[in-house]
Amino acid sequence: MRIGETDNAGSSRRCALALMLGAGVCRWLEAAATSAAGGGDAAGALNNKPIRLALSESLVADVNLDDARVAMQVWIKQLEKELRIPIEISPKVFEPAAEIARRARGGLFDAVGLNIIEYRQIADMLDPSQIMAETDAGERYMLMVKRSGGIRNVGDLRGRRLLMQTGIKMCIASQWLSTVLNEGHLAQSDQFFGSVSTEPKAARVILPVFFGQADACVTSEKSFDLMC
Repeated sequence: MRIGETDNAGSSRRCALALMLGAGVCRWLEAAATSAAGGGDAAGALNNKPIRLALSESLVADVNLDDARVAMQVWIKQLEKELRIPIEISPKVFEPAAEIARRARGGLFDAVGLNIIEYRQIADMLDPSQIMAETDAGERYMLMVKRSGGIRNVGDLRGRRLLMQTGIKMCIASQWLSTVLNEGHLAQSDQFFGSVSTEPKAARVILPVFFGQADACVTSEKSFDLMC
């Protein structure tokens, strides 16, 4: 049973990571190259000036980081070959949010991929006219309980065990849940629930509720549909 849900059209963006899996990244990097070169032909103008690309670790929070690094390095090399635009990236490929912020303050990248929370933290240092979001940026969060568990409203969850799904798509789920609790004039999560645990995989938050091992979970509609 779904006892809370909302549309989150402005939720987490994979930006560079998602776009690098499609044709959109070609136009994005070419535009960045032209801008950095001051106009003109991007490939010709930047033969000796690479595009400095920064990618946040949060973009791959729910996958193996080493595998993601290898995959991205291979894809970057392919993009350089196809676009004839050199791309400079950290040896670690994906960087912590603190490092992204430090580089933003120093003007040390030309393009960056990060989630919406990280964007808000450094938005004043970025060009708002040069934002490309993941095409499927909409996400619907849900607070779910078992139909036969006797829980009919959010207030019934006081002192209960809650599981929260994490990951790039769920990066503002905590803020969403706070809004749900505020609307019910209830205390915040750490005071309202008996315990709150996080898991990156949908199965580990949805199935425990189904089998009665947890009282409720916060997940996305897409994750729930996939589990079904």
